[in-house]
Amino acid sequence: MAELGDPGEALRLFLRSRGAVTALSGTRISVKLDSGDPSIRYSLAGGRAAWGEHDPLMLVECWGRANATDDGTAHRMAREVAEAVEGLRGSWGGCWVAGASVESGPSDSPDPQTSRPRALVTVRLQSYPLEAAV
Repeated sequence: MAELGDPGEALRLFLRSRGAVTALSGTRISVKLDSGDPSIRYSLAGGRAAWGEHDPLMLVECWGRANATDDGTAHRMAREVAEAVEGLRGSWGGCWVAGASVESGPSDSPDPQTSRPRALVTVRLQSYPLEAAV
């Protein structure tokens, strides 16, 4: 059985290739939130794995600037992510992505501890091992 690549890495590489997304987040797209600047953090929120396919549900958190008035950056970033992922197809991060769709969001959800602006989008990927797509 072919090994499935990392769907999170596929999503990260795809988002980093979208100019409208990186115009807001820069290259700060990661599983960590290391900066007070506008950033995107993603994580696996669910999904199933079966022989040869995977349909991960990814949580995408779009963060605005820390310690600043909400200027709408987080929500704009989430809208750009939601629009972009509808076109996610092809070979990314060792996966073959046959499609992606927004399952929920964008929805504003400021951080409850810091009130830092944050908007959430959940994205479902349909991914396969790269070898299975050839």
